[in-house]
Amino acid sequence: MCAINVVAAFAENDDDEEEAAAASFLAPARSPSGRVRKLTFAAPLALEDEVRAVLRERLRPVTLATLLDAGATEFAWIKPQEALPGLSAASVYAGAFAFFFKQPLSGFDGETSCRQILFPVAEV
Repeated sequence: MCAINVVAAFAENDDDEEEAAAASFLAPARSPSGRVRKLTFAAPLALEDEVRAVLRERLRPVTLATLLDAGATEFAWIKPQEALPGLSAASVYAGAFAFFFKQPLSGFDGETSCRQILFPVAEV
């Protein structure tokens, strides 16, 4: 698992659904016990080709240098329990980030080569 500190803002759209409006590294969040809270991710999952079309309106350009260097071009926030082609709502129980790459990446799960990868938020 990887962990990052993140502050995210959510906004409701016209359909009364929450969408991630912004996410940035601002400051670590602290739990009531004083521990730093981190957003952690479960193992990555390959995404079906149809997912890109479903997320078309929500795709944003990647701007983080390390992701650009890895070939990432776009990303989108997947809402908690959102249904997507080839995935159960349980796989994105707490939400996820979908990343789209220029070239297929191989070996992230030991076998698959794909250009579309989902990073589910791990339940804490």
